[in-house]
Amino acid sequence: MTIGAVNGAFSKEQSGDDDTTALAKAPTIEEAKDVKFEPYERPDPTLPDPPKGKVKRFKVDVYEHVTQVASHLAPTEVWSFAVNGVEHRGTGVSQPMVVTEGDKVEIELRNGGDERMQVRMPHSIDLHAAEVNPGEAFATIAPGETHRFSFDADHPGVFMYHCATEPVLHHTGAGMVGAIIVKPKDLAPVDRELWMVQQEYYIGKPGEPADMRKMQAKQPDVIAFNGYADQYAEHPIEVKRGERIRMYVMNAGPSIWSAFHVIGTVFDRTVVEGTVGRHVQTINLAPSQGGWVEFTLAEEGTYPFVTHAFGDMVKGAKGVLVTEHPPKGAAH
Repeated sequence: MTIGAVNGAFSKEQSGDDDTTALAKAPTIEEAKDVKFEPYERPDPTLPDPPKGKVKRFKVDVYEHVTQVASHLAPTEVWSFAVNGVEHRGTGVSQPMVVTEGDKVEIELRNGGDERMQVRMPHSIDLHAAEVNPGEAFATIAPGETHRFSFDADHPGVFMYHCATEPVLHHTGAGMVGAIIVKPKDLAPVDRELWMVQQEYYIGKPGEPADMRKMQAKQPDVIAFNGYADQYAEHPIEVKRGERIRMYVMNAGPSIWSAFHVIGTVFDRTVVEGTVGRHVQTINLAPSQGGWVEFTLAEEGTYPFVTHAFGDMVKGAKGVLVTEHPPKGAAH
C-alpha cells in the first residue's frame, strides 16, 4: 500500500454523511424471514497447534458470507478469512494462526479461491507480527488472484491480522480480522489453552453488508467473543477445577476497547504487549492489542468471562467456563 493509498483509506473512512442521529437499529430475526443464511456452528475455543514442518505455511482464503452474529438479530453479510481450510461459517470469526517465536512463516493469500467463497471485491492481509515492506507484502489483490510473502516470527505475543484494503474501517468492520499467536520459545506448558477474539459487528439491512455509518459513529450492534454474541454463555466451555488455564485474547476491534476479566478468579500471570503482570484482575486491550492470561479455578462452579466495560458486555461479549461438577442450580 502506497502513502497515497494509506491517506485515501483514512480519508474515505471519514468522508460521507457524518450525521449519526438517525442510525438504524439492528433488524431482528423476525424481520429477515426471506433471507437465507448459514446455520450457527460453535467455534472450538481450544487453541490449534502450529502447522507441521520447519516452515509454518498458512493458506489463507477470503470468503464473503451471510450469517447471524446474535441469535435475536437478523443475519448480516460478513467478510472472513479461512485459514488452512478452516472456515467458521455460521459465525463472524476467522480462525487464528499459531506459530512459535523464531519460526519462518509463509503466507499464501487467495482472494476467493472458488465460486463458493462469493468474493466480489479486492482484499488483502496485514499481519502485525510481520516485519516486512507493507507496500509489497500487504498488497491488495483482485477476486480470484493469489499473493505470497514470508517473514520471520521474531517477536512473541498475540498479534492482529486484518484486511488493509481501503477503506480499512469498512473491511475490518465487516469482519476481516483475526489473531496470529506467536508463542515464546520458553513458554511453560499448561493444562489447557484457549483463544478468544473480541470483535464488533455493525448490522445493516437483513442479509446485506455491514453499516458503514455505524462504524464511523463507533456504535456496534454486537460485540462478541469468537464471532457470535453470548455463544459461550449458551454453550459454556468445559474445564476442570484446579487445572492451569491459559487464554490468548485479541481485541480485534475495529474501534472499541476491551477490559477482559474472568469472574471468580485472579490472573496469576498476564503478558500483554510484552509487559508481564502478576495478581491481575483485568487486562486492558486497545483495538489491535492482545495478550494472554493464566489462572486456575479453585472451586467447582461456573465462571463467567466478560469485557468489564458493561455497556459493551451486554451487546454479547460474555461467556462461561464451567467445571466438571458445578453445584446444582449454579447460575451463569
